[in-house]
Amino acid sequence: IYGIFLGADPASPDRIDPNDLHKLDSRNMLVNAHWSYSPNAQLLAQTRVFALQTNSTTVNRNNAPIDDRNRSQIGVRNDTNFLTHRAHRIEGGFYVRSIGSNQTSNFFRLAEPLVFDTLESFDRHAVEQAYYAQDTWSSEWNGLSVTGGARIQHSGLTGETLVSPRSSLAVSRWNTWRLRAGFGEYYQFADFRQLFGYLGACDALQSECRADVWRQDPTIGRSIRQRG
Repeated sequence: IYGIFLGADPASPDRIDPNDLHKLDSRNMLVNAHWSYSPNAQLLAQTRVFALQTNSTTVNRNNAPIDDRNRSQIGVRNDTNFLTHRAHRIEGGFYVRSIGSNQTSNFFRLAEPLVFDTLESFDRHAVEQAYYAQDTWSSEWNGLSVTGGARIQHSGLTGETLVSPRSSLAVSRWNTWRLRAGFGEYYQFADFRQLFGYLGACDALQSECRADVWRQDPTIGRSIRQRG
């Protein structure tokens, strides 16, 4: 998939502020592949590979760049589901991606429209990894299903490694009611701009650069499976 978005404001040359956007050029490309492997009824493995490239440039009335942003990603994800016997289902997988971003943002002075100050400028690359495993035990006779597992993820950008436990319970012993409960943790690593942008904290200690988000995991499917 490839897309181009071009825009222009014909009134911008008549405006006083040299930071007003005059033209926008945005180009995006996405490549995605997916395949599945299931040699028998007990095993199912799914793999996805993707690549994403985004380039965006905005210029002012003098065709000087206000923002110049380039971002790329390439990664692979695998989810494997194995039914050991009727009562146990083991799931696991991994997600690895290489990400890169370079960005420059300029601010032009009102009194000197051709003079600018660079607010942010960085060119960084990193690799992020995540691995998960979980086991689901089910009893049709008791109408009970229990899932337990964990996810471990590492950011090459911040050097952090985090572990996220997860668990869930499902009870369906009634004709019209089904009870589900679950608990999990979710972490979001800091992005390039959060660390190296205008308001970033790239010079802070690693623990201070963390941008963790914790929440109760609401994404519990019908079979109470929680994937990484």
